[in-house]
Amino acid sequence: MRFDHFHGLNKAGRSLVSRRLGCHQIVMRVWPDGRSETIESDSIPLVEKVEVLGQVRGFYRRSIGLRQRYHLVGGRVLDEFLQLGCKNNHWHSGPHYGLALREQDGSAVEQSLWTDEKMEPPALYIEGLNPWARNLLLSTLAVHDRVRRTWSFGRVQEFSRYEVPALKAVEELEELVDPTDERRTGYRLKRYIFEDGRVFDECLQRVVCYGGDHYYLALSADGQVLRQSLWHKRSMY
Repeated sequence: MRFDHFHGLNKAGRSLVSRRLGCHQIVMRVWPDGRSETIESDSIPLVEKVEVLGQVRGFYRRSIGLRQRYHLVGGRVLDEFLQLGCKNNHWHSGPHYGLALREQDGSAVEQSLWTDEKMEPPALYIEGLNPWARNLLLSTLAVHDRVRRTWSFGRVQEFSRYEVPALKAVEELEELVDPTDERRTGYRLKRYIFEDGRVFDECLQRVVCYGGDHYYLALSADGQVLRQSLWHKRSMY
């Protein structure tokens, strides 16, 4: 069977955009409804904001993933771009798509580049969440924050901000197990905790066997699956 294989960023690229920085931060937050709170932490995410640049088009499917822009602490901005794909003949049981990172001047971030090693198709595919759910995880919330950061080298920053990423933290839950034969997948389902108190858990929507098992996930809240997070049948293999 031949189909689109979307790999996203390589391990080094994923590690870069998920880094945290050591920094003592105090946030005085006021919500639009007037509630206020103080939030204190000893580390902050390197990435302060994520934007969606566009869809990655596949050979067999119209959309197989998202390209994103990462706004880092200090003003640096990195964009994802398609490094590998069917147009440059990276093909094995169908085209493989690999993203890398580049600076705003167009230069690639060296460690984020995929090597010439062949991307072997795995025995199973975690297709993950649908585009609506992915965009939900990238959404922002309106707030009024007064932020004070104290860095380890002594520098102190004070500023205000009026928008923050909605997603506060991600926790790992139980391992995803194939319901038909109880086969372990090696993938741990995620719990997404939002700044405003909302909590969403990943759950298995469907397994499709097409040149390997494809696992499609959805989101649930308080035991109820979110209808918008369900994959449409035409979007599955």
